[in-house]
Amino acid sequence: MITKLKEIAKKEKIKVQDKALFLIAKSSEGSLRDGESLLDQLASFGEGEIKETDVTFSLGLTDEDLFFSILESIRNKDSKAVLSAIQKISEEGKDLTQFVKGLLELFRDLLVLKVGEQTENLVEVTEETLKNLKKLKEAFSKEELLFALTLIQQLM
Repeated sequence: MITKLKEIAKKEKIKVQDKALFLIAKSSEGSLRDGESLLDQLASFGEGEIKETDVTFSLGLTDEDLFFSILESIRNKDSKAVLSAIQKISEEGKDLTQFVKGLLELFRDLLVLKVGEQTENLVEVTEETLKNLKKLKEAFSKEELLFALTLIQQLM
């Protein structure tokens, strides 16, 4: 889907960052029509280039750096930092349902990477995100990851 969206962007002379294309494709949940529509909407509001921040802002998504900051705080058992980050997300008007889905995905991806060798192809993330996940996977046990997934699923 990313390849197709990239072709469309090139044909329409729309500059778009690769990470932005990844977010567009991911949020479209497999629907090329939805992806094209979102690309078109973002291009009409964009100023020369569609950036990752444009997509996260338009869709009310939480910035990936903040997710990893929260994971680090959880790893360090710093509940005050976790609660402060969640408060920041709320105050910025981000979609809390999308936040919970994103957090669930990260914990799921960590568990997938943790359970076996050569499982990278089972997670749909950018290379940069994969690198960050690989660094963090050793910070949590399988049991902790399963517990986190169970708790987060109860929020949905």
